[in-house]
Amino acid sequence: MRNLAIGLLIVTLIFGSLLTLTFPSAEASSPGEPAIAGKRAIVINASTGVILYEKNANERAAPASLTKLFTGVFAIENTPLQRRMAVVKDDLVGEASAGLETGEDLSFETLLHGLMLASGNDAAMAIARNVGASESPSELNGVTSFINDANERLQSLGLHDTHLVNPHGLDTEGHYSSARDIAAITMLGLQTEPEFLAAISSPGYIGAGHHFVQTNQLPGNYPGAIGGKTGITDDAGYCLMGIAHRDGQTIISVVMGSTPDAWYADVMTLFDHGFATLAVPGHAEDRPIITLASYQPVATMASQHPVAQTATLHEIGGDAASVRSISAAGNTPWQAWRWPLGATLAMVVVMVCAIQTRSLIELQKRPRRRGRRPGIARPQPRYAPASSQQPSGETQPFATIGAWDYSRSSSGHTVWSGSAGD
Repeated sequence: MRNLAIGLLIVTLIFGSLLTLTFPSAEASSPGEPAIAGKRAIVINASTGVILYEKNANERAAPASLTKLFTGVFAIENTPLQRRMAVVKDDLVGEASAGLETGEDLSFETLLHGLMLASGNDAAMAIARNVGASESPSELNGVTSFINDANERLQSLGLHDTHLVNPHGLDTEGHYSSARDIAAITMLGLQTEPEFLAAISSPGYIGAGHHFVQTNQLPGNYPGAIGGKTGITDDAGYCLMGIAHRDGQTIISVVMGSTPDAWYADVMTLFDHGFATLAVPGHAEDRPIITLASYQPVATMASQHPVAQTATLHEIGGDAASVRSISAAGNTPWQAWRWPLGATLAMVVVMVCAIQTRSLIELQKRPRRRGRRPGIARPQPRYAPASSQQPSGETQPFATIGAWDYSRSSSGHTVWSGSAGD
């Protein structure tokens, strides 16, 4: 009995350890290279900055209206949504327009939605001019002051592959960015400014006589897509930034220099690749991470340092999003209890097997009666025949039944068989 207990303990430890091991499967293998038409692309985890895929991500190129992501984030950092802003003639630069008119007095919230939803160049100019004039008073006009401050901010964040010349993204010499920097500024907006996500993900906005509709086609056409930003110019080609949230994970995809037939398909392909990569255990090992050199997180963030901070967006709706902290190691209660549960299960299985084995051994030791199978008794007639004189060739009433029962019993126990269901 002592040897059995020792053996049981050894087998339990070995079996429990095996249950805690994680073996790679076909489903958990790393996804292949995504096939996209865009010349530059990147996919990142919006919470950690881990790069899930990149293609020429640091290459500098015209960003088109993805420039408005920088304008929106920097303006939100410096201006309350309720601030009133005047629209002047110089703001009406043409091309993509939010439909503003000279002399209007609008809230920053209204202009922000005109910037993100309608991609209005006029909204970008009005925001930059008003913010620049008040935040950095100088002999320069407000737009120039805003752009100078924005470029200084980019350098402080470590986004060295971006240089802004205007707040809207029309093609201009010296105006460039990269897929990596665009993903980084989007991550900054998501992690620090709830107003940024509220504007970029809204299906529409009505205010002060203006009605802006979400022109980005990702929401509703890709499961989990939250929002994004489009950009098209001759130099930039077709550019698109998209945000998607699924299974507690938020990712950012950016494609630059795509084609009119492929830019949405490119971002959706990058979404698929990003979520598939996140599903692979240990996907973050040895992968590059986008880190921002300095910024001031808002009070809702649990950590005070962007590198140490790990957060995920949740409760994402049409108007707002909240942020909560999660473990940087990604551990879950199941992972903490895997070994104890595995060892307990192993002990139960081994004990059942040991008991069954012991029972079989004891059964084998029991003596058997000669000429008869153990445990099977010949059935006896329930009553004696009324007369000992029986007609020739006939048997007693239950003798035939008894012989049939015995014959069936002597052939062995009935064995049920059948196939298992799928």
